[in-house]
Amino acid sequence: MPTTRLFVTILLLFPAAAQAETWVVDPAGGGDFTTITDALTAASSGDVVQVGPGAYVEDLNFLGKSVEVIGLGGSAATSLVGTGGADPVVRISNGEGAGTLLQGFDISGGNTATDTYFGGCVHVSGADPT
Repeated sequence: MPTTRLFVTILLLFPAAAQAETWVVDPAGGGDFTTITDALTAASSGDVVQVGPGAYVEDLNFLGKSVEVIGLGGSAATSLVGTGGADPVVRISNGEGAGTLLQGFDISGGNTATDTYFGGCVHVSGADPT
């Protein structure tokens, strides 16, 4: 009686490790985004957001992501001005880790009109940024 053999090859597919992205913010439209907020929304932990020189009127929330946000022109050329609301200009308060970095900005216009926040420019709570 003939013997029948069956050979089965099992191929396991593993997703490639996610590559960190570098996002460019340029208020004139020459980058990936025109606002830092839009870049932070799109970014994943480990990404870098490079911000071109200019004045950005917005409030930032790192949204629990460990992202580096770097003002390329330094604080002399890159400013972040709060929108005038009752919150600080930058909020890092959702468990962000040591990979979270904010560098190269002149920050102004923050407000702490409520008892919720302490620190009008940058509020850090429950996080460990660099």
